[in-house]
Amino acid sequence: MSRTILLIQLDGREKSRSYAYFQSVDDCVERVCKIYEEHLKRCTPIARVITYDIIQLFDFIDVLKDLTCLVYQEDAKAYTPCNKEWIKSQISEKLTKAANKSSEATAKLQQGVAPSKDNGETATTNENRIIIER
Repeated sequence: MSRTILLIQLDGREKSRSYAYFQSVDDCVERVCKIYEEHLKRCTPIARVITYDIIQLFDFIDVLKDLTCLVYQEDAKAYTPCNKEWIKSQISEKLTKAANKSSEATAKLQQGVAPSKDNGETATTNENRIIIER
């Protein structure tokens, strides 16, 4: 687990600058995805189901004024900056893992094993599409 700081600027306005601190790269990547999902919800406030694919997410990342992760390197005792391309590769890896996990859960359901419960929205992931149900 590497401590990570997310630096983001949505557009050219200085007020759109923000940062957040995370205990891991994975938590940081999850937040980047949530930022995009929040954007989609604002754009489609009455939609019960929001569907997007990784290419749309990456297009969103590309239009951000700035998106950088500072990842703590224990051996160097310093933070290393990571750019948008690195962030996109981390997202791709995370979504691939989630898709594999989803496939395993589907197999368990077919075997009669109930999924664990969670609150709020339901997210379904495969390698190409992410579906958010409100």
